[in-house]
Amino acid sequence: MTLPPGRGPIPVPGINADTDPELAKAAGELNAWVDYLSNPQTNNGPRIYRPTVEKNISGQTLIDVPVFSPDNREGDPDYRAVSALDGFATMPDQFFIFAKAIAGINEATISQGYDMLTKGCFTFPPPADHVDTQPPPNATAEKPVRDGDLYDELGQIRIDWLSMRYGWTATEHLDAQLFEDDLIRFQVYVENGFLRIAETLVKYRMIYKKASEAMAKQMDGLTKRFADYGKDDGAPINWTSIIITGIVELVCAVLTDGVSAVVQASTLAAAGAQMVGEGAKGATSAEKPKEEENPIGKHAFLKDTVIDYMKNMTKLEQDTAKAINDLGMNLHTRVSQLEQARRYTNKSTNASSDMAPQFMDYAKNWRV
Repeated sequence: MTLPPGRGPIPVPGINADTDPELAKAAGELNAWVDYLSNPQTNNGPRIYRPTVEKNISGQTLIDVPVFSPDNREGDPDYRAVSALDGFATMPDQFFIFAKAIAGINEATISQGYDMLTKGCFTFPPPADHVDTQPPPNATAEKPVRDGDLYDELGQIRIDWLSMRYGWTATEHLDAQLFEDDLIRFQVYVENGFLRIAETLVKYRMIYKKASEAMAKQMDGLTKRFADYGKDDGAPINWTSIIITGIVELVCAVLTDGVSAVVQASTLAAAGAQMVGEGAKGATSAEKPKEEENPIGKHAFLKDTVIDYMKNMTKLEQDTAKAINDLGMNLHTRVSQLEQARRYTNKSTNASSDMAPQFMDYAKNWRV
């Protein structure tokens, strides 16, 4: 972006370039313009000439006059120069308070939690160097768990255990099979809970990432309006996808029909990119941002342009907060559903439980 004459970017405290590089860059450039426009006495840039009297000596009613650079009113006792930002010049932090609210998300820290949550035993494929144990001749594995909105049971343990039991002729074979079936089913539900949390971490990160991108573009848009002020026709601004309307639905969309991004992707960043890509495929035109929803107008008074910017940033902050709140509620509901669905009945004792199966409940008649 074009900076004010002789000025460089001014970093904004609270917006860290390490965690939010695009946002920090946009904020620093906008801050340079806010400082420049707030202090017309230090430069020859835009300003407002404000009357010091209601009427001049000729009886003419005087009004505020916005100008692009100093003119003959500079030394006129009937006028005084004030900031082109008017009242906003006295509260420059207002330009950045919204961005500060969504800044500071450390992806490296979230990635550590994501990595731990996605290390399943039953819901993940085995390592690349794993050699499958072939089932005994004429033997088949029991039907894997697939109850409702769940990840598939992908591990090889069921087949491995079946192979281990091949050749048993005692009744313990049936006891072991019942225990294995209930234990695997229970564990698949537990791991699905972990994967739901991992999936939510991806969405959480992507909501903030998309909000950060949108706010950075808003700042760039306002910076461009400041730089173009007074020109006959500034280059048009591409507002596509700047606002978060539609992005909320896109990021929070629940992927269905098969294994989710958290299973297919190895990192948080890769899962986020895949999730947004899949969401974009299913987003309707009604969900996608429209240019007219996000105007920053070319007004005679720059303070009116700032008002447009403030309205847009307020909406971005509100939509982001709603998305995060909805995400938390969605996670609670989905994990609670898994907790209820994992309840099982021990076929040996007919006792129902939502706790992990215990081997001795199935092997109570075994000799020790």
